[in-house]
Amino acid sequence: QAIQMACQNLTNPASSQQQVLSAATVVAKHTSSLCNSCRLASSKTANPVAKRHFVQSAKVCCPFRSEE
Repeated sequence: QAIQMACQNLTNPASSQQQVLSAATVVAKHTSSLCNSCRLASSKTANPVAKRHFVQSAKVCCPFRSEE
């Protein structure tokens, strides 16, 4: 729900600069959280297929983050 509202603010031409910055911050925080969850799940699974999917998802979420 928070991401949906943030996207509405980002696409609304009437949004103020502060609303756009706040919305972008919300999206960034949720994206980072999703990325971290994928990395954690990858480290906890013994299933190589699931591990690969989690790693790929983390790369999509955070393409500029350095690999560990």
